[in-house]
Amino acid sequence: MVKNARIENLILQGRDSEIPDAIKEGKESYKSQTFDQALLDMYAKGYISFEEAINNASVPNDLKMQLDFYDAEVKKRESIKEDSKEDKDILGLKL
Repeated sequence: MVKNARIENLILQGRDSEIPDAIKEGKESYKSQTFDQALLDMYAKGYISFEEAINNASVPNDLKMQLDFYDAEVKKRESIKEDSKEDKDILGLKL
């Protein structure tokens, strides 16, 4: 976690329960991330397996949904790539 004004205010206001969401939302701007976000990144880079990510997650059910969504997006991109590789004539028909 990176100290920033939002985290500081949450602590000072006794709103500790909101800190995990603030960390998650601050990934791009503050370069902070939750443990589960780090697991997702490591899975996406191929450093750990699906099972390792789930078994070590802080909130396994939430991470499973994120991993499933990530896998579906990868498959979708691969399918689009394969479709664009096929030779087609001017009418869009296979040659």
